[in-house]
Amino acid sequence: MNYELALNSWNEDEIQAGQNVLRQGATTMSEAVRRRKEEFAVFTGSMRCVIANSGAGGRERLCA
Repeated sequence: MNYELALNSWNEDEIQAGQNVLRQGATTMSEAVRRRKEEFAVFTGSMRCVIANSGAGGRERLCA
């Protein structure tokens, strides 16, 4: 069995979106982040949501 250790799963739209956010210089409090939180809240049926940078970051927020 052969497992890819370095697999590029980004498509061109995702690469462009990441570049746009980096060019804005606001990776944590940008308009794109606000919109994504609203979209995810609607998707999950919640009034609000919190986005963490990783699973560990999410667990830290839950335990704080």
